Amino acid sequence: NTNEPPSIGTISDQTTQEDIATSVIGFTVTDNETAACSMLLTLTSSDQALIPDNYLLSLCSGNMYSIVATPAFNQYGTATISVTITDAGGLTACTSFDLTITEIDDSQYMWANFQAADSVLGQTDFISSTGGTTDVLMNHPSNVAVDPTTGKVFVCDGLNHRILRFSAADSLLNGSSAEAVFGQSNFTTGTANRGSGVAANTFNNPTSAYVDSFGRLWVADSTNHRVLRFDHASTKGDGADADAVLGQPNFTSATAGTSQNS
Repeated sequence: NTNEPPSIGTISDQTTQEDIATSVIGFTVTDNETAACSMLLTLTSSDQALIPDNYLLSLCSGNMYSIVATPAFNQYGTATISVTITDAGGLTACTSFDLTITEIDDSQYMWANFQAADSVLGQTDFISSTGGTTDVLMNHPSNVAVDPTTGKVFVCDGLNHRILRFSAADSLLNGSSAEAVFGQSNFTTGTANRGSGVAANTFNNPTSAYVDSFGRLWVADSTNHRVLRFDHASTKGDGADADAVLGQPNFTSATAGTSQNS
C-alpha cells in the first residue's frame, strides 16, 4: 500500500497578553497509517526573542493535539507559529497561525509595602482566625495555585488533608465557599487518607500545588511521599481520583526512599 500523507486541521490566529500564556489551542490530526499520538509534532516560532521554540508545549489525546505558547518575559509583538506533523513514513502536513502578544501596563500589577489584602478565603472577615473543616473554614493552609486556563483557585488545606477549589469569581469574595474538594469525599471530613489506607483519592498533609498550562493540578502529598497529578482539575468532582503518581509505583503505596523513582 502507498503511504498517504497525514492531514492537520487549521488553527485560527491567537492573541494573548504580555507575560501570559495562551489558552489551550486544539487541532485534529489524522493519518491512514500512523496513530495521531505516534506521529512527530514540530513547533517553531518565527521570532525566537518573542516566543522561543522551547516555550511551545504540546499534548496529544486520541486524534487531538493541544498546544500552549508562552511569550518571553516582558516581550510583545507578533510571531508566526509553524506546526508540522510527520507520520511513520516520513510524510508531513503543515499549518501555521499568527500569535499576537499585546503590551500591558506593568504598574497596575505592582504592590506597595504593607498594602492591605483585598479579600480573604478561609474566614468570613479579616479579624477572624477560626480553624475548621467546612466548605469555608481551613486548618493550616499552606499553598495556593491558580489554573491559568480557567482562573479557578486551589488551596492546600494541609491539616485537613485536602485541596479546596474555588471558582474564579468566588475567590475574590470574603469567606466564599469552595466549589469542590480533593482528598476527601465531602467538606466535613478531614482525616489523613480518609482514615484508611493511601489511595488515588486521598492525601496526607498536602503542602504544595501547581496548575500547569494544560490545566493539570500537581500536588505534593508530603507525608505520603508522592506527587499526584489531576488532569482537567477545574472540572473534576468531589473526591476525584488522581490520574498519575510520581514517587511511588502505584496509588496504594507510600514508602519513603532516595532513588530515581522514589
